[in-house]
Amino acid sequence: MQSPLAEFPGAVSEQAAHGDVAEPRRRIQAFDVNQYSSFWGATWPKLLNVQIQLQKSDLTVRLQNLNRSIFPNLARIPRPDTGAGSQLEFSLSFDAKFTPDPDGATAPMGIGLMDSRGWSQTHSGIGVDSISGEWKHLEDTYRLNPDTTNVDLSVRLMAQGKNVSGTLQVEHLAVTAFASPHDAAYPLLTSSASASSDGKTIYLIVINKSVSDSIPTTIHLTGFSATQTRYWEVDGPGMDATSGVAEIVHGAEFPATATSTHVFPAHSMTSVEFRGTR
Repeated sequence: MQSPLAEFPGAVSEQAAHGDVAEPRRRIQAFDVNQYSSFWGATWPKLLNVQIQLQKSDLTVRLQNLNRSIFPNLARIPRPDTGAGSQLEFSLSFDAKFTPDPDGATAPMGIGLMDSRGWSQTHSGIGVDSISGEWKHLEDTYRLNPDTTNVDLSVRLMAQGKNVSGTLQVEHLAVTAFASPHDAAYPLLTSSASASSDGKTIYLIVINKSVSDSIPTTIHLTGFSATQTRYWEVDGPGMDATSGVAEIVHGAEFPATATSTHVFPAHSMTSVEFRGTR
């Protein structure tokens, strides 16, 4: 049984599906954060209660009575040109710890990646906010939206009304671009066939996974002569329906020929029974 193929752009933890074959994750580029930090570096001296120093892959942030949450940008990293259809992800990794001043307060801190158009417009980004008083290796992966052109790397200082003083140290800060792994495009029609123990009945199950399209297809019987054929069909209001799913065809006649064409409705399951002889 031949079937049209469907592609899926990917969502959250679900891999994309496109092309003829599945492909593993592929490294594209390791970014030099300093190369993309010059514009933002000029803004750091203007920050109140915060001093930022970035040297190669090491970051030092000195806080003095910081009592608000701020997210200073460290760099703006452009999307690599990988051609149409490629799903990209940025890997973020670093080692970090925060040392508060004596009797000083602590607060959540981290490093983040976000679509440069901003959270309010895209709701696209990650924050790795598990920095503590002990050195810890942290990492996470940010999957870019298809229309993301730049990604901002930021330090996340969430004082939240406390007076926070101390030193945040980050070492081995690395951002690396990867082509996301993907599955092959998947067939919208899937089928399974079996035979009775005496070989006189063939059973065919066909599932149409399309959200909206009915799909006509041709069925070929080889080495079997059908004398009577019937079919049953189950369908519902939609792919995610939890109610209203019902048998809409029960034992209806089906062409008892070696080659037949049938239209399988969107989001349906069809069972065909061929009775005859081999």
